[in-house]
Amino acid sequence: MAQISRRDFVVVSTIAGAAFATGSTRAARSGLDGAAAPRSAEAAPDVDWFDRPMRWAQLTLVENDPGRYDPQFWLDYFTRIHADAACLSAGGVVAYYPTA
Repeated sequence: MAQISRRDFVVVSTIAGAAFATGSTRAARSGLDGAAAPRSAEAAPDVDWFDRPMRWAQLTLVENDPGRYDPQFWLDYFTRIHADAACLSAGGVVAYYPTA
């Protein structure tokens, strides 16, 4: 496999990111020389929820948080920042439930 330089990696990543963000391959084909395809202000009505832009929030709990945190505070916060979804930590190497 041929080596790729950092500069080439950045260029290719930028073009791929722009193509993904615009929802078309026009940016990728033009090498970012032309303007990106115009995006409509509203999502098309036939677009499924997983194809729409979403704002995610992540809440990572530490060992003593589950018994102390205020769930209503976080629900209000997620509403205030207009989060469409939240990712909550749910374990890992720490058990958040009573163990023997």
